[in-house]
Amino acid sequence: ENETPVILHEEGIYVLCEGNYNANNSVISFYNSNTGVATTDIFLATNGRGLGDTGNDLQAYGSKLYCIVNNSESVEVMNLSDAKSIKQISLQGKSPRRIVFDKNFGYVSCFDGSVVKIDTATLEVVATAQAGRNPDGICVTNGKLYVANSGGLDFPNYDHTVSVFDLSSFALIKTIEVVCNPFMLHSDDEGDVYLISLGNYNDVASAFQRISSQTDEVVET
Repeated sequence: ENETPVILHEEGIYVLCEGNYNANNSVISFYNSNTGVATTDIFLATNGRGLGDTGNDLQAYGSKLYCIVNNSESVEVMNLSDAKSIKQISLQGKSPRRIVFDKNFGYVSCFDGSVVKIDTATLEVVATAQAGRNPDGICVTNGKLYVANSGGLDFPNYDHTVSVFDLSSFALIKTIEVVCNPFMLHSDDEGDVYLISLGNYNDVASAFQRISSQTDEVVET
């Protein structure tokens, strides 16, 4: 029997639950802040199918919602208003991790060492650039894209760099040395980039670092 799609058009919060690796049980839930009601799996309710295996990142841009589904190697694009699927962008063989946006393009870090550029109007991959080993965290500021090269698949030989790309040309312009196993990147509106490195879980401690987007140097740890 046909189920009526859940139409939201309400204020609230989408929550991505990663699920268990290889269990194919990732879930997107929605909490309606007006009614106080939570829908445990809004994606399933709206689309009649599961999201996939290990959802890593969920970001809104414009009228769309983008979910990086790591082990299913895809980007699930949905309507922001109701989580209705618009397109699954296949990134087979790339192991996508996180997505960030700038001027109508999305940039996806992938564990195969690449950064994929997606046109948010056509939802097509338009370019691919090479970063370091197993890129994870990613952010944008001051006309540049910053990518944390974790080297996480090479334990205990982690990477210890952040790749910097010029957004106008999508060309690599600098590689910054940081504390090993760089993980999460965020930028602020004053031109600073903040990085969490996890260290090697042994003799190199985790660290919180600030990078200036003017000089592309670590200015504080």
